[in-house]
Amino acid sequence: MGTHRTRLRRGPVVAVVAVLVAGLAGCSASDDPQTTGCDRIDKVKFQSNWDGTPPQDHYFWVAKERGYFADACLDVELEFGKGSSGVAQMVSAGRADFGTMSAVALVQATAKDPALRLISVAVTLPKDLNAWIYRADGNIQKPKDFEGKTLGTTAENFMVPLLPALGAAAGFDASTVKIVTTDIGGRISLFANGRLDITSLGYGEVPNVTLTESVGELGRLVLSDYLPMIGYSLVARSDYVNKNPEVTKRFVGAVQRALTDFVKDPESTLRTAAEVMQEKVTSPPSVDLILKAGTPAMKDLMVYEDGVAVGHVSPEAWEEMIAVLSKYANLTNAPNVADLATNEFLS
Repeated sequence: MGTHRTRLRRGPVVAVVAVLVAGLAGCSASDDPQTTGCDRIDKVKFQSNWDGTPPQDHYFWVAKERGYFADACLDVELEFGKGSSGVAQMVSAGRADFGTMSAVALVQATAKDPALRLISVAVTLPKDLNAWIYRADGNIQKPKDFEGKTLGTTAENFMVPLLPALGAAAGFDASTVKIVTTDIGGRISLFANGRLDITSLGYGEVPNVTLTESVGELGRLVLSDYLPMIGYSLVARSDYVNKNPEVTKRFVGAVQRALTDFVKDPESTLRTAAEVMQEKVTSPPSVDLILKAGTPAMKDLMVYEDGVAVGHVSPEAWEEMIAVLSKYANLTNAPNVADLATNEFLS
């Protein structure tokens, strides 16, 4: 997939929760400070996690289309990404101001190289979407049935070393699972052809729907249903947020409004994102496919802790995830949570 850029302007504005509107400057459709009501328009570069279509990228389209970035007096330039490692590189190098990154990848990258200076300023998907899928009408009807089955996935999939932890939590002996290493595309074809009993697929991604045409209904074991795995974070470089706290707060506030929309009304909010994708993404899935795949996932995954602001995840939750990764995924030099994540910029 090539790299694409698009300059984002304000779309239609809708009513939102008043507490999230408070503190945001009002802007009209123009980027001219003399006509927007903004003292100035700040330009921000944002790196999506992938091509804009998976669940971890959906909030960005909503913040754009519903005018939340413009309301925050921000002119946001989007660059499509190709995974969390690319986001880490772009943000760390200063080529993007903000990006969407897997929380697990953030922990692993920071542990490996603290000089990246990456910090989570909001959690955009509180539950990790990674899952093991299987045929719902096949030889797996419950987690215990994973025993003795053949599982295929990529060599770098972080869920593989976590299988013993998942097995202990879900009730199966992970040592009996036969693991086959495949490439990223091969695992799906092998699964569809019946040569794998289990493979990996993100909950909410469109292949969850298209696969049913060839294999029937899918069952899934979502990692975060059993283990304390945070999903995706909005990340920035720590020195950037220290130098630009006001811009950071406005950007986080705009994102927070989009996340709130997903929590309150996932289906209509996802429709907004899906319709924007039809114009902004090359060869996007149809709106119906995105809704069918994504709506149940967003309902299940957009679950924050009770009594806290949307986007907020406690330091204790980060520590629990780091403890699991340290025990099972060979994580060394575990980062200090205070250096890794902050809730300072959340409303």
